[in-house]
Amino acid sequence: MKKEKSKEQIIKETIEIIKEKEGIIEDVTIREISGRLGIAMGLINYHFKNKENLIEECVKRIIDLTVKKFIEIKNYAKDMPPLDRLKRLCFLNFSSLFNNANISRMSIIRDFTKSYIEDNTDITVKAYFSLIKDCKPYLKDNEIYVMTYKLIFFMQTSFIRAEVIEKQTGINLYNENERKKYLFDTIDGLIM
Repeated sequence: MKKEKSKEQIIKETIEIIKEKEGIIEDVTIREISGRLGIAMGLINYHFKNKENLIEECVKRIIDLTVKKFIEIKNYAKDMPPLDRLKRLCFLNFSSLFNNANISRMSIIRDFTKSYIEDNTDITVKAYFSLIKDCKPYLKDNEIYVMTYKLIFFMQTSFIRAEVIEKQTGINLYNENERKKYLFDTIDGLIM
């Protein structure tokens, strides 16, 4: 295997294993990855230094694919009224957090603890910016960014604290209808 090809194959195989393990990262081992690819464990360590770096790269790529799908849907829904489009896409995104809970949790916590430009949260904010701008075209860009961050952080934090929210409010965010009402009420309060 050539150097970059082998690195890409390691990432692709690890992503497959993560999906098979339903995002339970603790069940992913370097031994399993190397065994499936027929390579030495040292080659994986050579490329990534440790399992955490490899998993972090894989999670970033999984989230990148989710954001790309989001952008495709956003472009497809361009004929909808801006607020309806925002709500629909927020609901899809918010629901994807719950549907991919382990990966989402890892990504969000990583972004909260190791923030940088082009991390998954930053990419998500940039994807939402134009949606909010369409709803509030008279606002300055910095005001749009503030609203966008509020919305993204609301969804991320609500996902991370879903069990606590249910205990304190009775709202079960794992229930699709309750999650939709919770989200739409918040969007209405933020945008109106």
